[in-house]
Amino acid sequence: MHRHTEPTCVMGRTRGSWHSWLSACCLWLTLVLLPTLPAAQDAAPADLWLPLEPGLFLGEFPLDETEARLTALRIDPRFFDFVLCSRSQDNGPVRTLSQWGEEYDLAAAINASMYLPDDSTSTGYMRQGTHTNNGRIVQRFGAFFVAGPTDPQLPGAAILDRDNPRWRELLDKYSLVIQNYRMTGEDRRVLWSPGGPHYAISAVAQDGEGHILFLHCHQPVEAHAFARQILHLPLNARTVMYVEGGAQAGLLVRSATLRRELAGISATGFLVTGNLRAAVPNVLGVRRKAAPAPAASGMHGESTGSAEADSAPVRETPQRPDSAQP
Repeated sequence: MHRHTEPTCVMGRTRGSWHSWLSACCLWLTLVLLPTLPAAQDAAPADLWLPLEPGLFLGEFPLDETEARLTALRIDPRFFDFVLCSRSQDNGPVRTLSQWGEEYDLAAAINASMYLPDDSTSTGYMRQGTHTNNGRIVQRFGAFFVAGPTDPQLPGAAILDRDNPRWRELLDKYSLVIQNYRMTGEDRRVLWSPGGPHYAISAVAQDGEGHILFLHCHQPVEAHAFARQILHLPLNARTVMYVEGGAQAGLLVRSATLRRELAGISATGFLVTGNLRAAVPNVLGVRRKAAPAPAASGMHGESTGSAEADSAPVRETPQRPDSAQP
């Protein structure tokens, strides 16, 4: 579990030279650092995304001048359904991402949220269908991942920003809702306070075309810098939602062409035991649809869930993992 402090920062402007340097680095990473992907042979040299299967693409990007890299999985909701896999729902034990993936036949998975000391309850509002893991909407948390709309005109999956005046109305129109901190808002402002420790990060975002992005940096990084760099990368990311940090942060890719589980590096844990995969109680999984769904109107940004409430739209007050959590 993580505790959190005040944020609020506006992203800086991008310079042309940065784009040139970034494009060259991304191309190099595509050609050199992902040679294990069969699809890499078919990808255009300038293409930053490697197709794993229809609707699912993988990219790796440098975050800054250090060795830190971002792994990004771009998911088209027309081809995939999103599912919450939770021990509070199936009464099972905590599991690694790979174990969740095998048990629920997932094409990909990422942490659903931070969790409380009971190793089950999410720190924010979380429900799927008739099952509620945490029924309280937390005022400090400004992002809701939503999926499974009851209205076919709504996007199949989205991230609802709490600054959206319709957020309460929209929550009730989705069967899956997961609430977490925003790292950036829909208006592309960084909402996480600068400074603080470095740790691995997993996050979920929505891009300007309505795709869902699973984001993971397994090297320890400063969270404000991570959020700022996300906005500078060619991801077209809008609202970015923090889901976990430290050794618990992970990302699973389990497609027909690639199987890989990424885990956050814990500085102390790595020295003692190596880079172990953490067992977690709640994951956000991806399953291929039987047939692609038609594009919904309003693909860009409306999302949704019903619940106990705090009040109106608020700015984020994220904090960082405490000293017990790298």
